[in-house]
Amino acid sequence: MRTMFRREPAQSLRGELASIDEPIAAHPLSDPSIRRAHEIIESHGPGGVEAIAAELESLGLPSLDEVGTIQAEHTASWWRLHRRRRRLTRRLGITD
Repeated sequence: MRTMFRREPAQSLRGELASIDEPIAAHPLSDPSIRRAHEIIESHGPGGVEAIAAELESLGLPSLDEVGTIQAEHTASWWRLHRRRRRLTRRLGITD
């Protein structure tokens, strides 16, 4: 039974942190093609949708619509995983 004042051993927290890194690495938003597509989208800034779409297509990356769908479907789980990871790193005294 967990109590409010009981501290978990660092080894247990490190194991939990390692177990959280696996789903983050396997998450759709961690996919290299999605990450690269985001870099391209951000580098163009606002507007220029046609130029972004052309560049994504020329590099064989997901389209703007595909990136948007993946972003909409998976942002909440991405956020939850990273929030959990931040809590663990804070409890372990690890700074990013």
